[in-house]
Amino acid sequence: MIICKHLEWLQVTSEKELALINSGRMIRIVGKLTNSVSQQPSILLFIGRKAKNLALRELFPKQIKKDSHDGIVTLRVDNRSLYFDHSVLFAESDSSVMISSIVNNIFCHEIEASSIRWAKVTTMHNIYDILYDRLFCLFVDVLCIFADDFINFESVVNRLKAWAAADSESTLFKQTRSRVVIVKRGDEVSSSSTYDLLEMKDSQFSLQQKVLRNFYSFITVLHLTDEQIFSLARFRRLQELLRRQMNEMRQVRQSNECLYFVILLNKFFQMTVSHTVVSILQPFNFVIASRENNEVESDHIDHVTSFLRLETRYKLSYDVLTSFIASSILLDAYPSGMHSKPFSMQSTDHELNERLEFNSKTLYEVIYHRSCFKSLMSSFMKRFFAEHLVKEKAKKQKQCIEKHLITFFSNMISFDKNATQMHQEKTDSIDIFWSQLKSNNTCLCCLRRKSENTLFCEHALCDVCVRIYEDEMPIMECQYHIDTCLLCHFGNRIVRLKPFSVNDRIISIDEEDTRDVILLEKLVIIQDIMRSKLKLQDLFDIAFDTSVDKLSFRSQDVFNYNNETESLIVCILFLRCVSVAQCVQIFDTLARKLFEQSQERRNIITKLRLFLKNWYSDDHYDVTILEDYLKENLKIDDRMFDYQSSILATKVDVVAATIGKVSLIIFTNYNESSTRKETCGKNESRA
Repeated sequence: MIICKHLEWLQVTSEKELALINSGRMIRIVGKLTNSVSQQPSILLFIGRKAKNLALRELFPKQIKKDSHDGIVTLRVDNRSLYFDHSVLFAESDSSVMISSIVNNIFCHEIEASSIRWAKVTTMHNIYDILYDRLFCLFVDVLCIFADDFINFESVVNRLKAWAAADSESTLFKQTRSRVVIVKRGDEVSSSSTYDLLEMKDSQFSLQQKVLRNFYSFITVLHLTDEQIFSLARFRRLQELLRRQMNEMRQVRQSNECLYFVILLNKFFQMTVSHTVVSILQPFNFVIASRENNEVESDHIDHVTSFLRLETRYKLSYDVLTSFIASSILLDAYPSGMHSKPFSMQSTDHELNERLEFNSKTLYEVIYHRSCFKSLMSSFMKRFFAEHLVKEKAKKQKQCIEKHLITFFSNMISFDKNATQMHQEKTDSIDIFWSQLKSNNTCLCCLRRKSENTLFCEHALCDVCVRIYEDEMPIMECQYHIDTCLLCHFGNRIVRLKPFSVNDRIISIDEEDTRDVILLEKLVIIQDIMRSKLKLQDLFDIAFDTSVDKLSFRSQDVFNYNNETESLIVCILFLRCVSVAQCVQIFDTLARKLFEQSQERRNIITKLRLFLKNWYSDDHYDVTILEDYLKENLKIDDRMFDYQSSILATKVDVVAATIGKVSLIIFTNYNESSTRKETCGKNESRA
């Protein structure tokens, strides 16, 4: 195994095209830390040359053995903090950094080269100024600049102004921006003390410019003592100042919910690099980035609007509705396991994204306030005609949601609870209403997703709520026993969900007429191979019936099954969950009844009349026999989305087409997970 000794963090190269090289140094540091899943580091960045190198050798003894190379930003971890919860990472860069023309061949670790797309069109700022502004100033806690390595103090101020001019706005508070410490020698010989005083005043005036005060959270100048003093004592004041600034910054980040574990910090940095090389016109949005693969889609407006309609139907107060909406937002925004709770190194990207936490006010303003406002506008438009009154009412209730959310978040932190517990308490507080409130499109538990699993009480929960609130059954993977409904505390069922590690397993049944018996025999063979260890239904997540030409509408409300034996197979097997052998028996009985020849002797006129009737109705056998048998086995009063006594697992699609206005219709026992485009060419219906 090759031991990697490379310290390079980032590098800009122009070997073929201008590109940013990310060596993955931070992720290697993650593996070096003793408890990287719970450590929350601080990051220092030192910029300079000789004065910087001298200071680093004193601040981090035995770690700095040689000066850094030009054009390289290096990253290290303070070995003395390896076992601390708040470890220290420190980076260093040259004050006169240059773009490298070559990239050395590296075999001990992977590097990622990303083309800087905006490099050819930007002329306002130096590329390195933009990178410092867009990357380091967002993550570095303390920026330590050695003024003696620049031409003069004005050069330092100009460099800080250049970084601020790139304007890297973010969703985080200004207080979380980098703190700046400028280090100067204090042993310079001057003509008089008046000159020293004027120079200090001039320095302070330069640093108090508005552009700097608005960009950096704190700026100070430290004058080192005489060089004749022992070097360790000479840099003690700098060491104490850096430690104090790191501690204060840590408290600021913690109070603003921006203090992250090192593994999450690395993920954020990777996302920022990917965003920066693509565009510098759009600021990096931490909150939106944290919702990657878990975006709040446009259908959230429909779910909230559907819930708000209950106010007029059941005479609920808007305070009850807005507080429950705020509680559902808390559940979605702060999943269980956040707030400094350790997690596994093997966590998926989706799990890591879920655990990037933010201040509740910031999160609401960036993610949820727009959809809540649109939902409130839609609700009030049906009650008030004056537009100004609708907006006024919507803004007031939107502020109520925000107020409730902040209160819930504060209580969650104060009482050391998680969002799941908080939301369940809120749900139980209005349990008097749940027996009346039902929806087959919206999960009323979270108001975030469509309902999927119908319980005996006719409430329906989404898959995510089942995973959040219910415990997985022992031995049975991804199978959950819902003892009582989360809303009304009545009704139960067993739900089997698809594991995250497998793709969708689909069976499509597309045979016609008597050839369905061949299909059934194939299924019997598959079941025989498995014997009694596993049911056929356990092999598939989705079952399709694709014989569109067999099901036709006679009118808008009445439809006929016309030899639709494939639908019978799909529904009997995957909705009623009967065995394959029983399905064969049902199909055999149906076939005997349907194709049984009449023993009655018919004359020519009767046969001709029967022929004309069959030709006109486009059938040959009595369709009422098929309809009666389907009603007997599938229960005419039951709908596909209704409660099923069997274990709910397989999603079923039965395909049909209208005759009058030709269009595709799919009857399902589930809801689509996302909003469907209007151009997809199908209609979904409940049956």
